[in-house]
Amino acid sequence: MTEMANRVVTLLQLEQPPDPALIQELLSQAETLALAYTGRAALPPGLEGALIRLAVVMFNRLGQEGEESRREGEIQVEMTALPEDIRAMLRPFRLGKAVTLCG
Repeated sequence: MTEMANRVVTLLQLEQPPDPALIQELLSQAETLALAYTGRAALPPGLEGALIRLAVVMFNRLGQEGEESRREGEIQVEMTALPEDIRAMLRPFRLGKAVTLCG
């Protein structure tokens, strides 16, 4: 297992570690989401922490795919594809896009 995968498992704090293939898949999906958000073909060095945190969030959301919010009694939970703390880590690395307006 890679160092990043080990860090994900450590943060999950589970008695029984998840399947290593699942952790690798979550890291791969986290990277895909981060690349889409930043508009880059490859992530710059230093964003490993953001990918690890995003993989943990994705693990915790397994089984909730497609849900935007959930209410359980008095508790209301809102879910976003990219939590604000991780978005803040990735925002400085976004590439700008030139847009022309056709009149």
